[in-house]
Amino acid sequence: MGHMPEPRDSTYFQCDRMVELLGALYPDAESIADAMSFALCDLRHLADQEGLAFGLWDRRGYRFYIAERGDEDRQKRKAALEGSEADQGERS
Repeated sequence: MGHMPEPRDSTYFQCDRMVELLGALYPDAESIADAMSFALCDLRHLADQEGLAFGLWDRRGYRFYIAERGDEDRQKRKAALEGSEADQGERS
């Protein structure tokens, strides 16, 4: 397997903005899932137009996603652990 990318800073997560953009690009989509499907189709067309291997870049994006999910999960576990330690200190 290739090099795992470093997770981006959480401020770079653009989920809310993506929902806005997908809604603007695909106003006739009946759901966010439909809009995502249309966007993925269009990204494949764009890759063809630009001579890019969509699957290669999709896998790279997936590696970023995995790294970010892992980092997000670690941060949640850390916060939960710190919270439980604070609770224990308050109970003492």
